Amino acid sequence: MKIKRWLFVFWVCLVLLQACSLNSGTDTDTEETYIHLDHGRLYFRGEITELSVRQIFAAVKDYQEPVHKMTVNSTGGEVQSAMKLGRWVFDNHIDLTIDRFCMSSCANYLLTAAQSVHINKNAIVYWHGGATLRGEALSLADIPYFQHSIDMEKVFFRDIGVNQRITDYGQLDDFSLLQTTDGCIKAHQRKELQGWTYTLDDLKKFGVNHVTSDNKKPPVIWEGQMLSCVIPVTLSKIDSDKE
Repeated sequence: MKIKRWLFVFWVCLVLLQACSLNSGTDTDTEETYIHLDHGRLYFRGEITELSVRQIFAAVKDYQEPVHKMTVNSTGGEVQSAMKLGRWVFDNHIDLTIDRFCMSSCANYLLTAAQSVHINKNAIVYWHGGATLRGEALSLADIPYFQHSIDMEKVFFRDIGVNQRITDYGQLDDFSLLQTTDGCIKAHQRKELQGWTYTLDDLKKFGVNHVTSDNKKPPVIWEGQMLSCVIPVTLSKIDSDKE
């Protein structure tokens, strides 16, 4: 059973209009922002927004010790703010622990930028697009905010040494992998598919070599919902289909 392409175009448009924030349909108890520092570790739970990033930076500035570790639970958030936080993660050589979930902008810009990442047992990590606005039906790149986001993302991934394609690989070739991979088809049939994820070996193909996990396979189910699916990565495709 193939998934109609227009459904995916609509899905990508919706994701981008929400600035890569994922809240609807997923009860992750992250609406209330939580920021805490203890023993040189930053604990952050919530949506990545301009306000929450400002609060993080203010808390770190007032803290009396160097911060080199971070534990995160985030469904994502606004892309430009997430890139600013990701750059702080990169510049400060942060060791990141994903406690329960790291989705969307969290995966795009925090996981990729960390010095090391550890994914806890059953923690959900997934991508569902970045700032590149893929899809022929999209014309949002004409809007200054989105164009600036695209420019920021290009520079961000160049600076951290990770292939930018990690954010949109599941959208290549008219979402072909999401239409032909068994797990993705099953998630779509259940009307629960919200993104895709990668194995640790496939993350390395994008230049993300610093991830360990308590899970033999990437978890895709959260509280009974099949939110994502594992897609295979082919090296020859990573640098293909450039914008």
